[in-house]
Formats: sequence, C-alpha cells, structure tokens
Amino acid sequence: AAARDEGHAGPRFAVREAAVDALAGDVTSAIGHLESAVAQGWRQTGAVKGHPAFASIAPDTRFRELVAAMQDDVRLQRERAGRPGTVATTERLSSEKVADTAD
Repeated sequence: AAARDEGHAGPRFAVREAAVDALAGDVTSAIGHLESAVAQGWRQTGAVKGHPAFASIAPDTRFRELVAAMQDDVRLQRERAGRPGTVATTERLSSEKVADTAD
C-alpha cells in the first residue's frame, strides 16, 4: 500500500504483488493483482506463464483464462497492426517506397 501511495503503482507493481501472493499461497489475491495488471495494460504473458513464482497458481482456471485472454489480446493487436492504414503498415509502406525510389 505504501508504494501505491508514493505513486509507484502500475501493472509491474501489480504483477510483483501477484507473485508475492502466489508464493504465499494466496491464490485469490494473486489472481486479483494479475487482473489489475491486465486492466492496466499488462500483456507480457512470458513474465507469468511458466515463471516459478506463479507455479502454485498456474493450474487455477482463472490464471489460465487470464493468460489466454492476454495472448488473445496480443494476437488481435498484431492483426490490427498489419491492416492498411495502421501506423505499422504505413511506416512499412513508406520505407518500402523510399527503398524503391533509391534504386
């Protein structure tokens, strides 16, 4: 709570809290902190999936569903990034146009 009061809250903090709770065996609190991290934009599944700190909660359905939801969101973001008119596509096309005119 003190870290949150000092402005250090955020998804990384929530993931750290989740790890501490998972190691302490408090599954419900750990899941709650992970849900908070996801709500704040956390999508780094590799930081939790397979991490030893989360081994005790990995079999929990809520944990598996949360990780799956993060993976789905990342997949959707990648699909959107490849659509015409998006920043990634526009930048790629611009760099290809520059390469074509340089020949």
